[in-house]
Amino acid sequence: MFGGGSITLFHIRGIRIAVDWSWFLILFLVIFWMTNFYSDLLGTSGSSITPFALGLASAAGFFGSILLHELGHAFVAPRNGIGISSIQLWIFGGMARMDREADSPGVEARIALAGPAVTFAIFVVMAIAGIVSGGFHEKSLDNAR
Repeated sequence: MFGGGSITLFHIRGIRIAVDWSWFLILFLVIFWMTNFYSDLLGTSGSSITPFALGLASAAGFFGSILLHELGHAFVAPRNGIGISSIQLWIFGGMARMDREADSPGVEARIALAGPAVTFAIFVVMAIAGIVSGGFHEKSLDNAR
């Protein structure tokens, strides 16, 4: 993106998963902000590792969701005759690199909608997990408004 090379993390189904140097800046900031958030939320002092561990887990979840979103695009594209050479995570999110353009608007729409469909599925799973783990209370909805 900004002239530097990317770092390959791993491969999935022959698709290179890489990060740009700018990704490390956002990774650091997310961990830093989330660690401070959890520290304030839990009322812990600087000696506790719990806020850092939660911040690290939050960053992993955040970037994991971006990667899953891009994999949504990447897994639908080959089904429509378009190869994906790599996925690169960078400062503004991620990008799946297609070998060629889509043949029709319908193919392009299917590939484009696959990422948001994965993101919506993540939302549904996390919402259900939150409701199951914390319970659903009508009062919680009133407080959110």
